Amino acid sequence: MDVYTLVKLLHVLSVILWVGGGFVFVVLGVFASTRSDPAEIIAVCKNVALLSTRFFIPMALLTVIFGLITAFVGGLYGTLWVWIGLAGFVATFLTGALILGPNSEKLVAADKAGESAKALALAQFVLKTAKFDYVVLLLVISDMVLKPGFGDVTLLAIGAVVLIAGAILFLGDLVRRPAAATS
Repeated sequence: MDVYTLVKLLHVLSVILWVGGGFVFVVLGVFASTRSDPAEIIAVCKNVALLSTRFFIPMALLTVIFGLITAFVGGLYGTLWVWIGLAGFVATFLTGALILGPNSEKLVAADKAGESAKALALAQFVLKTAKFDYVVLLLVISDMVLKPGFGDVTLLAIGAVVLIAGAILFLGDLVRRPAAATS
């Protein structure tokens, strides 16, 4: 086995743990919201807050580190799909670090203070944001598999349409009703 294959394997394993683990929480949040049980939705988001710095951020960092090493060893830095993947990683990492993590911590504090209405509003905000974040992550994964170049206009356009549709679907009402939940 060569270095490229080994590092690519570590990249794929870390992304499976990061994206797969987070996706389970998004699905749990969706199921909890369909049952209209505020305590269950809050509990799911509290667990995300617990695992954020202990699991998700380290797995995300390992993913990008192994990805960068793979791109370096494989001589892939000039390819569009690598740059799209890096841009997607930066977007989703910043979403987690600057929006999901802090709002999950606010949710935990609100729940601990007995402010269940605020905790629920924060949980719903976190869940909507996480759904859009997973649109971005799934686009990054698609990018890594399909490896579009500058000539793949149709594929790039489809990705852009999916990104815009995801933003409208999951973040549209957050734009219409500015983040009152996060104040």
